[in-house]
Amino acid sequence: LGLIGKEALVDAGETIRVRNGKPDVLVYALPKPAREATLTIYDADGKPVRTFPLETTADGRVVLEWDGKDEQGVPLKDGEYRLEVRAIGPEGEPMTIALFRSLPIDGVNFGGDGLALVSGDREIPFETIVEIRAGRS
Repeated sequence: LGLIGKEALVDAGETIRVRNGKPDVLVYALPKPAREATLTIYDADGKPVRTFPLETTADGRVVLEWDGKDEQGVPLKDGEYRLEVRAIGPEGEPMTIALFRSLPIDGVNFGGDGLALVSGDREIPFETIVEIRAGRS
């Protein structure tokens, strides 16, 4: 129960969710410095709604600040959005960037499927957790 109020860092996969107008918090990490890096968010129709230039240094994990709005500043509808990261290394080679979601821990579920943390309406199985962090203030 001491984990309630903290944040779980989990693999983001290829999607981000907007709920009640607020997006999941994304965190990314480069394995080495990059020449360039971008993250594009697509709606359900495959239309790009927002593109972010990413830090190109490899100084650990970086929080992507996003307000849940598109390029024109219009709030996006609640739902799932696809993520695509493109990065080019210093020699022009494609790079893989690790993407994580930072989810607030609201509770613990001791259900039949084993122990899991709860974040809003989602359960976070322990095997998907990369790190537990202090909660945001």
